[in-house]
Parts: sequence; C-alpha cells; structure tokens
Amino acid sequence: MQKMRDRSNLKKGVISEDVAKAISGFLIILVFIAAIALIGNSGGGSSSSSSGSTKVEKISFVVNDYVFEVPKDTTWESFVNNSSYNTVGFTIKDACVYLGENKIISSKTYLPVSPSMLVNSYIDYIDESLANLITFSIEGVKYFATPGMTWGEWVESEYNTGDYTHVNSTIRPPSHHCVYLNGDLVSYSREIYANAEYKHGEWNSGSGGSV
Repeated sequence: MQKMRDRSNLKKGVISEDVAKAISGFLIILVFIAAIALIGNSGGGSSSSSSGSTKVEKISFVVNDYVFEVPKDTTWESFVNNSSYNTVGFTIKDACVYLGENKIISSKTYLPVSPSMLVNSYIDYIDESLANLITFSIEGVKYFATPGMTWGEWVESEYNTGDYTHVNSTIRPPSHHCVYLNGDLVSYSREIYANAEYKHGEWNSGSGGSV
C-alpha cells in the first residue's frame, strides 16, 4: 500500500515538473517578445524625437511698429510673396520693397531694401519715412540727410554713419582732414546740398569761401 502511494506521489511530482517547465518556457518567450517590442519602440521614439528636435530658427524684425517673424535666411522676395508673413501689403517695384507708396529703407545702411536681400540676423529697425531723404556723397560714399539739414545737425544725427565730427565750425572725417565742395571748405552751419559730391582735403585757411 505504501508503494502505491509513493508511485502516486512520484507521478504527481513528474507532472508538476513538466508544467513548471512549460510555464517557464512560455514566460521566456513572452519576455523575448516584449524585449523586441521595446527595442522597436525605443528606436522609433528616438527617430521621432530626433526629427521633432529639429526646429526652424526664426528671427523677428520691425517695420514701422509692425513686428514680423520669419525663418532665418528668408529673402525679402519670399517674405513679400508669402501672405502668411506679409500681412500688411508689402509690394516689390523697381527692384525695391514698398509699403504703400513708400520705399522701405534700412535705418542701418540707409539704402533701399532689395527683394534678394537675405535675412541673416535680426534686421535693424526699418523706417519708410527715410524714403523722403536727400542724398549726397563724400569721397564717393553715399549718405542721407533730411531736406534743409545743416552739417552741424547732420553730424549729430543718426544719418552720420561715417563718424564725422565738427571742429571749429569745420566738418572732419576720422582722418582729421576737412570736407570740401568744389574747393570751398564746408561750414558747420551751412545746409547740405542734395546730390552734391563732397571731397576730403587738408586744412587750408586760404581755401576760399565756405559752403
């Protein structure tokens, strides 16, 4: 009778061991499948994260109190032709950018903004009112001034981009020469002439009249 019980227990033990092995194998398979799925998702997530981290660099600039934001390196032509950027009616005419009837002028260079100009950094303030300025040149370099502006006023203004100063009523470039027009010394109190071509010259007390 004891032997029969022992055999019964042995048989039960064999069955339990087989079941345990089957369960262990099943669990190993599940773990393997889960690991593959995790690796796949991790790779996909990394790719998604990588692509998601690529952001378009944008810059802001101002035109007459209007603030605009565009992707870096956007040309003015692209800006004008994109209605999502150009929300106030900029146009292109005669190779210049206009707002209404006013030509857009850069307050940094005092030159008209061209359609091909690249936006490589924050654009300085742009003021359409500069379209009404007069122009003149000193040694071939173009400058701007308001109509009727004197040399003294110009030297103290934002239009003086050449670092000119005044000394004893004369106008001096950084080279410490003086500014002349047709051989006459330019005076601090005299008006700037539109389209005139001024020159540098050595100080000469006998240089004739002043202009």
